[in-house]
Amino acid sequence: MHLVAERSSSTSPTIPFFLTSAPVLPNRRSFGKAVLVSLTILLMALLSSAPGLAAEAEGTWTKKSQKVSGSWSIVQEGGTSFLVLDSSFKTRSAPDLKLFLSKRAPGDVTNKNATGEARLIAQLEKSSGAQRYELPAGVDLAEYPTLVLHCEKYSKLWAVAAIE
Repeated sequence: MHLVAERSSSTSPTIPFFLTSAPVLPNRRSFGKAVLVSLTILLMALLSSAPGLAAEAEGTWTKKSQKVSGSWSIVQEGGTSFLVLDSSFKTRSAPDLKLFLSKRAPGDVTNKNATGEARLIAQLEKSSGAQRYELPAGVDLAEYPTLVLHCEKYSKLWAVAAIE
């Protein structure tokens, strides 16, 4: 509804200027972008403050024998910890790739000792894409400073990541 100011005598009330102009609306494309950005920000805020979901650690991989791209995080949900590989996770395929938590520092992990003093998380389901693995119950991450990706069949250390 538009209110239009009419010229009238000084005895009639004056309509404020801001009510006499047509409202300025953005075009459909910029309006759609603004809505999408607003919803994205809202969703990110809700997810980051969701009860029961807190990131305990996150990082990227350090190549040992094979390149591994993408990032990972360890999150806690309802009292259970999970290793989450993001959608950009990618590495070379191998027959027996497994994820471990190691008690050794990232720089001290080698082909020979990669699984010694380590806890198995799981066998890698696929060589690329988002994935989620439940950590063994009762694991204290303070005792395991390193995440390890290792090919057990060929005793080949793929990559490591510092858990900080």
